[in-house]
Amino acid sequence: MRTALSFGLIGLLFACCLPCALAEQPVDVGAVERQAESDVRAAEAEHAPEAAPSGSLTGIPTDDAGYIQGNKIDFLNEPQEIVPSPAPSIPLTGDEKPMTLKEACRLAIRNHPRIESSDADLDEAEADYGIARSQYYPKVDWVTKVGPSRELDTGVVEYGDSAILITQKLFKFGGIQDSVASARLLLQSARLQSARTREDIAVLAINAYLTVLQSQELVRVYEGALSFYKKLLESFRVRYAGGISSLADAQKVEVSLRDAEAQVVRQNEQFSTSRSLLENIIDTPVASVEPNVNLLHVSIDGSIEESYQRALGSNRKLQALVKQIDAQTKSVNASEADYYPELGYRLQLKNEFQQFKAANKCTQTAEAQLTLDWNLFNGFSTTNEVTKKKAVLRRLKASTRGAELEIRNVLTDAMNSYASSASEYKLAKEAFDSSVSLMSLYLSEFDLGIRTLLDLTSARDGQTNAAVREVNARFTRIRAALNILLEEGRLESVLQLPLEK
Repeated sequence: MRTALSFGLIGLLFACCLPCALAEQPVDVGAVERQAESDVRAAEAEHAPEAAPSGSLTGIPTDDAGYIQGNKIDFLNEPQEIVPSPAPSIPLTGDEKPMTLKEACRLAIRNHPRIESSDADLDEAEADYGIARSQYYPKVDWVTKVGPSRELDTGVVEYGDSAILITQKLFKFGGIQDSVASARLLLQSARLQSARTREDIAVLAINAYLTVLQSQELVRVYEGALSFYKKLLESFRVRYAGGISSLADAQKVEVSLRDAEAQVVRQNEQFSTSRSLLENIIDTPVASVEPNVNLLHVSIDGSIEESYQRALGSNRKLQALVKQIDAQTKSVNASEADYYPELGYRLQLKNEFQQFKAANKCTQTAEAQLTLDWNLFNGFSTTNEVTKKKAVLRRLKASTRGAELEIRNVLTDAMNSYASSASEYKLAKEAFDSSVSLMSLYLSEFDLGIRTLLDLTSARDGQTNAAVREVNARFTRIRAALNILLEEGRLESVLQLPLEK
């Protein structure tokens, strides 16, 4: 009753005062309407249960823009043209261009200290061959003696003589020819060993180059994940501010973002380490490497046995051992020839100054003689020399069999790795392509409320893992192909790089 009475008195007072106010000041009806609308919008904004975010998640890119997908470098199929790749995410310094694989191999062969050592071995073998061939030529000596020499029975005193002596070996039951042939075969072996050393240095540089390239690719993969999580975190902050998502969702995305940042840092460190290793091998600074190389398009055909047969005919290490066996066989024959006499000739022109009791005079003599040199006993030195060289021959043959077994093992491992990485590469590539499509669907369904944040992060992690698997499988296959080419002796033809001095 009192409340109703109070409202009535207030209304009566308002009704009495209103005409007076209207009479004193005119009313702006439009301003009153605008003020009312503004108050209504403010009240709606204050009490609204939800606020729409600035944008949905559907528009977030799901692919890795800088990442070179496997189908861009499809070396599993028939050789194709090299597809230009995007610029590396790791910046170059100044105007430097990415280093090519062939350039890295040339620098390694030119600057590595093992090459200098191999060249010295080759020069030594060439000198030994020259020394052995000298047996085919006559030996010329000039002999001079000064000082008194008295013959007791005649009383002749000789004060000196001077002579030119020419000698040459003519026949030693094949010993001369065998020793020269042994030196020639050792020179051929040294050339093959020098070429194999160049192959090993080139492979060392290629492996370091591939490690740099692999690290460069993985940096791109994790940078793609980092970019995705940055955009996702930005969107979730907007949604949290609008009351759509919880603080836990934003923090979950931030955890994934920090993990992606850590992966980028780790891969950048790996890139720096692998680049330093390559720089140490080639003794040249490296800013970045060219991602398109011939090895990415190499196809390995045939069975392990076929590859092994090619290696038996072309492997330089094995060829060098075979030459050494042939050289040692010739050396054994040359040592056995010491059991027999050696035929030759001797020419001498001699001038003597003699003093007799009556007068002094100079005498000149000329000699032309055939010689026979036969060592009948030398304390079994020849026998022991032959035994020693035969033992070396047995060791070389055993080393050759061991090298053949090693080559077969390397080829077996490389061929199996090459084949298994093909399946891994194919599965990883399919998983990556599917994960990109799945990520797009999940983002659209998340905006509709069908998917959760866990679905998004799981899908993105699966995409990143698939990309990493694809990169690792690709480079495993390349390294396996590299080992096969090395053992088969085809590395020089594939790289078009001269490996012999």
